[in-house]
Amino acid sequence: DYTAEAMDKMNPFQPVIQELYVIAFRDPKIKKLITKSFRDSTALIEKIIEHGVKQKEFRRVDAHKVSVSIIGMMEGAAILWFINANGFDYVRNVRFGINLIMDAIKVKR
Repeated sequence: DYTAEAMDKMNPFQPVIQELYVIAFRDPKIKKLITKSFRDSTALIEKIIEHGVKQKEFRRVDAHKVSVSIIGMMEGAAILWFINANGFDYVRNVRFGINLIMDAIKVKR
C-alpha cells in the first residue's frame, strides 16, 4: 500500500520520473543507482517471502524469483502509469497484482 500511495502522490512529477528513466539508459551512474534500488527492493521482498515460508504461511517457492516478479509487475505498472494508458490506475492494479502473487504462494488451508 505504501508504494501505491507514494505513486499517487508522485502524479505531478511524472515528466521528471520519465526523464530519469530515459537518462538511466544513457548514464551509467543513474543506471547504477536504479540497479541498486532494484537489488535492495528485491532483497527486502525476498526476506519477507523467506520468513513466510519458514512460518508455513507461504509454500516453498524461489523467493528471489517471486520478488523479481513482484518488482517487475510494479515496474510494468509504473510504465503504464507514466504513459497514462487509458487513465491507468496504478494503485488498483498493483494491489491486484500483489494479491494475485500472494494468493499463488500462500499455503492453502
